[in-house]
Order: sequence, then C-alpha cells, then structure tokens
Amino acid sequence: MKLIDSHCHLTWPDYDNDRVQVVAKMAELGVGCINIGTNPETSRQAVELSTQYENMWCALGLYPTLLKGQPVMVEEKSEEQFDIFDEAVYEKLLTDKVVAIGECGLDFASFPAEASEEQKNVWENQQREAFLAQIKFAHKHNLAVVVHCRSQYEKLFEIFKEARAWWQTPAILHCFTGTTEEALRGIELGCYISFSGILTFKNGESLRQVAKNLPLEKILVETDAPYLAPAPYRGKRCEPWMALETAKVLAETLGLTEKKLNAHLIENTKQAFNLIF
Repeated sequence: MKLIDSHCHLTWPDYDNDRVQVVAKMAELGVGCINIGTNPETSRQAVELSTQYENMWCALGLYPTLLKGQPVMVEEKSEEQFDIFDEAVYEKLLTDKVVAIGECGLDFASFPAEASEEQKNVWENQQREAFLAQIKFAHKHNLAVVVHCRSQYEKLFEIFKEARAWWQTPAILHCFTGTTEEALRGIELGCYISFSGILTFKNGESLRQVAKNLPLEKILVETDAPYLAPAPYRGKRCEPWMALETAKVLAETLGLTEKKLNAHLIENTKQAFNLIF
C-alpha cells in the first residue's frame, strides 16, 4: 500500500452511482482509507463498506451539530439529530474493522450571533458532554479518536487536558487549519495532525509553514472526501486516491521525496489507528 487517506466519507450519496469504480481506482493506485461515520447510520454504513475491502477501515461517531437542539448549517438541515451519543447503539457496530471513534468534537460555527450567551453555553455544554462520552467509549475499547474542531482549539485542549488523566489512546486533529502553536499543543496532548487538500491550495502557504514546524512522525494526510479536493482537482468531487496529491505537496514542502514521505505517512497512520497489515 502506497498511502492511506486518514479521513473520508465514501459511504455518502455523492458516490452512490460509482462507488465501486472509485474503490477500484484506489486499489489501482495503492491507496487505502479510513471511512468516517457521523451518526449511527453512516457509522453502520462505514462498517459495512469497510468489511468488503482489505484496504479500508472505519470510525464510528456522532458529529457535534447532530445533537438534538443544536443549530445546524444549511447543508445539514435534513439530517436527523440525536439526544445523546448512545453507547449501546455503537457497541453493536464494533468489529475488527473499527479503528477509531469519531468524527466528534466541537463546532460552534452555526451558533446564531443573536443567541444569548446563556443559550450558547447550553449548546456548548451539550457538545462537550457528547464529546467526552465518545472519548470514554474510545478509551473503553482502546480506539483512537477522530476530532472535528472548528476554530475552538483552546476549549478543545481544556477537555483534552482533563481527559488525559485517564484517557490514553491517540487523537487525530482532522482537517487541521490552526497555527503552529496549536498543532504543537495538540501533539503534546497526544494528537496527530492531519492535513487535507487545503494544504495544496494557493492560499495554503500558512498551513504549509505549519507543517514544516511539526515532527514528521505526527503528521497524517486526508481528503475529507467528497469535500476539499486538492489542487489540481479543486472544485471537483474529492476521492480518497487524491490524498496522493496532498502528500506530493507535503513532500515538496518538507524537502523529501514522495516515496520517503509516503513511507513515513503509512507508518504514522498505522500507529495512530493501530492498524495491522
């Protein structure tokens, strides 16, 4: 295997018409992936799909804005919301193909500006409780945690600092777009830093500079497919094999050959998700 996309959503409807062909191209190019769940149904689908292929694994989770009562983005309005992270539901989905819990975390971007501080605190605490529940579930089953964090790293790290008293499994800061200081703080708290196609964008220079300042053994690459296709595919539907393009730009950024970097990335992904192959 040449590379593993550490975060994608191959079960989503975007691939309903050609999923088999997308998977075939991944195999042809030597790319594996971690399929990420965002609710009980997409988690079930991720398990089902990953079970069919040797180069796939998956994560089970509940996305922070899919908690009942949370304000949501326009594109999420049709999605079902849930009272809690129901451990009993996710227990039934566990197989040897499940290598992580998530994506879960914090996302306050959809909080209306006009909402009262009291209401915002209610929404924030609801997300925090669901996040901690998923960290505890991951710890119980010795699984990594795939973290969604939209510009709330300080609050995220407060949770991490508290939880690290008992939580020992790795975390992956998915689609990282923060600063060098935030990345290094995350690494101190047991995280891997995962870069998406944003790293390849013309306006991604600040993110490329972040990558230069990180220990190589803590870096992963991802697509977040079907979103964030890297250059030169920007604007098109993203596919897991496109992680090769992100790795190519990362190799140039770090002054490494693609072959050498990809070997490191494979090893990092194996360590992060406890993959055995």
